[in-house]
Parts: sequence; structure tokens; C-alpha cells
Amino acid sequence: MSDRRSLLRWLPLAALIVVAAFALRRLDDFDTWWHLASGRWIAQHHAVPYTDVLSFTARNNEWVNLQWLYDLLLYAIYSLAAPTAS
Repeated sequence: MSDRRSLLRWLPLAALIVVAAFALRRLDDFDTWWHLASGRWIAQHHAVPYTDVLSFTARNNEWVNLQWLYDLLLYAIYSLAAPTAS
């Protein structure tokens, strides 16, 4: 019984290590950088844009950002992890 309690105590840490191991990869996907840029814009302007402010070719076209909360959280995590890069 005590072995089971010990295992259950370490299970969250083990799960976190497994998730971190699977998450280690290069950030070379353009969508990741787009989400970071969107999150940075939202953090700087304290608003969710209703027009496309990031695109060069479709600037000021209507844009409904359904992932605005993810963008903001991703930018917050990125800013904490690499404060000199933001």
C-alpha cells in the first residue's frame, strides 16, 4: 500500500517530464511565430484586433482571431522563458 502511495505521489512529476520531453523541438513552424506575434500585439495593445494587423498583403481586412487566448498565453510563456527575445 505504501508503494502505491509513493508511486501516486511521483506520478504528476513523471507525467510532466514525459510531456516536456515530447515538447522539446525547434520552433520552426510559421504558425507558432504568427501566434507569438499575435499574442505580443494583444499584450501591447490590451485588445483583440478585429482587423488583420500582422499581414502585409491583407492588412486591415476583417479578422476574427478565435485563438486570441492561446496567442496571449503562448506569448506570456515565451516572454517568461526568454525575456531578452521579446
